[in-house]
Amino acid sequence: MVAPGPADLLNAHDHPMPEGTTPLYLVIDAARDPAIFDYLLEHQDDLHLECLYKGDSAHDLAEVAPYLMALEAGGEGPAWRFLRQQWGRSCLIVLQGDVDFTTLRLHLRKLTFARMPSGDMVLFRFYDPRVMRLILPTCDPAQLDRLFGPVQQIWTEAPQAGEAELFCWNNGILHHSLISLTGA
Repeated sequence: MVAPGPADLLNAHDHPMPEGTTPLYLVIDAARDPAIFDYLLEHQDDLHLECLYKGDSAHDLAEVAPYLMALEAGGEGPAWRFLRQQWGRSCLIVLQGDVDFTTLRLHLRKLTFARMPSGDMVLFRFYDPRVMRLILPTCDPAQLDRLFGPVQQIWTEAPQAGEAELFCWNNGILHHSLISLTGA
């Protein structure tokens, strides 16, 4: 059985994503499972998808890199199938924002590395839902501005099956909701 996710919440409330609504995107962690990269490669012609790395890093690390994928309007298609199949496997986050794909990718690329208090640069795995849901509540307003950028909402899996965590950064306030995806 496939775990429920944001797509199921939209469908359960009779609100499939129609044309003209705020776009939804996935940020995918291909390092979680080799089958993820295989799926992306197999369906690359049917997906609006790009690696968050560029140049040699994109090529050398393709099988374990983070990817940005647009979700098609209407709640159908290979990107939605991927979301439904992979939700609950700690390999993606869902972003919603009134932003085009290229602008969002440029924003997310800036987040792939972080500077530690020691000054060292480290890989920042913000696209891992286990990382995102823990780090957001600890961020100050400047950090939240930087993380969210043009994004209005971030969905992550919750530790409990059948639930999602929804984070919204609005007017300097981080809103956090735990949402049941089972209809209970």
